Amino acid sequence: MEDKIFLPVDKLRISDLHDWSKKENMCKTTTVKLSVPAARDIPDTKILQQENMRKGTVVKCNEEEIALFRHDQDVFAIREKCPHAGGPLHLGDIEELVDKSLCVRCPWHKWKFDLKSGQVLFPKGHKTEQAELFPVKTTEEGKILIGFEGLNQKFFNTMDDIHF
Repeated sequence: MEDKIFLPVDKLRISDLHDWSKKENMCKTTTVKLSVPAARDIPDTKILQQENMRKGTVVKCNEEEIALFRHDQDVFAIREKCPHAGGPLHLGDIEELVDKSLCVRCPWHKWKFDLKSGQVLFPKGHKTEQAELFPVKTTEEGKILIGFEGLNQKFFNTMDDIHF
């Protein structure tokens, strides 16, 4: 991890992330009143709506879209697009497996990726595909830093690279 360049995530702290380790956070729902024209004639119409915070957070860092997930004081960073079909992993669920390891489940086709290795856990038999993970550090102040092999080439464009 020492050979990585760690870049800060702007305007986001570990305390801003949904903590998947808290059992009370796993299945939150809330009741809201509808105020759409179709519901006006039906008094006190209510629906159940999933709370918006029960998901990961997608950030852009070093020109990469990265999904962040928090489990207690650990933060996991994984490339936002599922390697199987490009699904938005930040909308996936975090599952704690029998061996206490963690995986993210893609919302599109339910593929599961280990958050420590990136390996496909489900469906079985996909050893060649894996999700790209990024190392994460947090500071005492709660800042989040994501590790990269180097800076994105976009930061090094010269005037010769720009075509008018």
